[in-house]
Amino acid sequence: MARRTALALLVTVLPVGAPATPAETHDFDVRARLNRLYDVPIVSGLDVSPDGSTILFCRDRHVWSPNNGDGSELWLLERASGRQRRLTYGKNDRRPRWSPRGDRIAFLSDRAGAGRLWLLTLSESEARPLWPGERLSDEPTPVVDFAWSPDGRTLALVISEGPDRRARLATLPNPDVLVIGGNADVLSQREPVRTRLLVLDPTSGETRDLTPPGLNVSADMAEFSSRAMLAWSPDGSRIAFGARPVSIVSGNVGRGDDIYSIDVQTSSLVGRERGRPARDHWPAWSPRGDRLATLSHEPVGTYSDLKSIILYGAAPEQAEKLPLNTAYISTRCGLQWAPGGRAILFCAQQGSNRVLVSADIATGSERRLTPADRSVSEFTLTRDGATLVVLMGNGNAPHEIFELPLRAAGSINPKRLTDFAALLRDMPLATVESIRWRSRDDRFDIEGLLVKPPGFTPARRYPLLVHLHGGPGSTHQNTFTDLNTIFGPAHLYAQLGFLMLFPNPRGDSGYSTEFAEAFRAKWGDEWALDIEPGIDELIARGWVDAERMAVIGHSYGAYLTAVVTTKTNRFKAASFSDGMVNLTGDYVSKWPDFDEFYAFYFGGNHVEKRREYYERSPFFAVERVKTPTLVRAGNLRAGYKTYGMADQAKQWFGGLRINDTPAIMILHNDEGHGIRSSSTYADYVERNVRWLRYWVLGQGENPLERSDAGS
Repeated sequence: MARRTALALLVTVLPVGAPATPAETHDFDVRARLNRLYDVPIVSGLDVSPDGSTILFCRDRHVWSPNNGDGSELWLLERASGRQRRLTYGKNDRRPRWSPRGDRIAFLSDRAGAGRLWLLTLSESEARPLWPGERLSDEPTPVVDFAWSPDGRTLALVISEGPDRRARLATLPNPDVLVIGGNADVLSQREPVRTRLLVLDPTSGETRDLTPPGLNVSADMAEFSSRAMLAWSPDGSRIAFGARPVSIVSGNVGRGDDIYSIDVQTSSLVGRERGRPARDHWPAWSPRGDRLATLSHEPVGTYSDLKSIILYGAAPEQAEKLPLNTAYISTRCGLQWAPGGRAILFCAQQGSNRVLVSADIATGSERRLTPADRSVSEFTLTRDGATLVVLMGNGNAPHEIFELPLRAAGSINPKRLTDFAALLRDMPLATVESIRWRSRDDRFDIEGLLVKPPGFTPARRYPLLVHLHGGPGSTHQNTFTDLNTIFGPAHLYAQLGFLMLFPNPRGDSGYSTEFAEAFRAKWGDEWALDIEPGIDELIARGWVDAERMAVIGHSYGAYLTAVVTTKTNRFKAASFSDGMVNLTGDYVSKWPDFDEFYAFYFGGNHVEKRREYYERSPFFAVERVKTPTLVRAGNLRAGYKTYGMADQAKQWFGGLRINDTPAIMILHNDEGHGIRSSSTYADYVERNVRWLRYWVLGQGENPLERSDAGS
């Protein structure tokens, strides 16, 4: 009983920004390495000036960087000289776009409030607010997305109106007493967010509301791409956008977004419903304005990047699906027509890489435009359509800005315009490569990213750290940024001496429809079928010490980590972050926000599929777990329903504690499904390093016995 009592106290509750105990620094300074790895800028928002001479972009440090400061700022890059110049010093300046004449730049910023639209005239030194104009004392509805009209006289805006639950909490007579249910419940009521379409005159500040009655303009995916979800027709007479009925609450993925276009002068609306509940978004007009291309998320309820391209004609009923070999089109890049309107450019997910593709609209034939070993996050064209500007990289180097002629794309090496990797040239880095192995049932080839420590030699056996990704239905991306996980950068663990494996098992995006569908109603099976054979392959190669292995995972990856530790004791340590272990409890606590999510994967709710929910819940097999486990969850305190998973973490930790399994639980106050605070993040990475060093490498002090183990 003494041990159980000790474990019961090992719960660390950390407020955002809490001071952290320094890590052991005599041989491995975690924070110094984090500072270096996260000092590399993250680039987004590429836009080429109308004259083609200058590239506008957003430069940011990782949110976990201690040097993040006020967030992102805007920069200019001269194509001819490669010279860069900082343009703004605001607070989280982002999503910049040139005006059609190239004399002004509109951008979003959190200056004087979140989600404001600002305008910078290049002949002036200071930016001025466009929305909500000079009324900065007012609390505006934030701008989610915007686009210039072709003549530059007008901006189309999507603004968001929704309940502020933190503000509601502050208005309660006693914020420590929360009433859930009934008319007194002001925190868990599911009021739909209203998203409206406005047109704004940047000179006068006058606006007109073009929002169609009964519709919400689609904007909930704008955060995944720098490309606007609005599209002006070439003549400036119409705006195309996606929309759904107001009655459908944002968050129910896959429910019936249709494409509409509205006449800017008369507000006459043309809907392009196709008689089925697909989710269409990111419209793009052809150069002549006679066709409209859009990404379609189908079939409904597919929680992966399984998408197609739909081409609309002049009449709403004229719709055809572009015949493509590509099964997975990434939302990160959107769509762009090639000059002449004979081809459409998009990003295709091909395994762990995202490549830029040109598809002929007549035949659907595809041509890869970027190297197969690079992952593209954004692209754009110069206004004359002659040159592609692409943001791409891989796990071995951060993303850089490249350019290449469109006609020769795919046959020549792109020209690199930036060199952010120079910031890390004096730091020993890992080598990242793609490996493949056969699934246990011989159905699929499985891909994984293997991160080799600096100075790797095949003659040596290394400790192995297996990272299981979230989702489900996502993919480990072969990029420097995507390998910077909530547990710490892959390059940091490689410097610690670990070989790391990032497997992409069945159900992931970027492979085949059969590969994705094989996962349905079979949560957890991918461990024995797909992941364990990859580990065994590395052991058979003589690269891995089978007695020194650990498994970590966040979100669905944490769920899978829990499943794995109920099925095997081959891992010496585990780290579980913000995952679910009791699927029935998770479904009920999140209802109805995730009802479609669970129904898609399990074929029904927790009552209709009671046995499946029970059998796939690792909580009910926790007594089998012997693996020392570090448990973490966000503990957001803004009301009843949150995306933090503290209730699930407490159940898992409690089961481990009763089972006498070594465990510590960390609750991060005011954090949701992830970590925003750089100091909280650094503390968490240090704790993971200590946990893995002790249990796997046999180094350092027992984390259970440290004075800062709990509070």
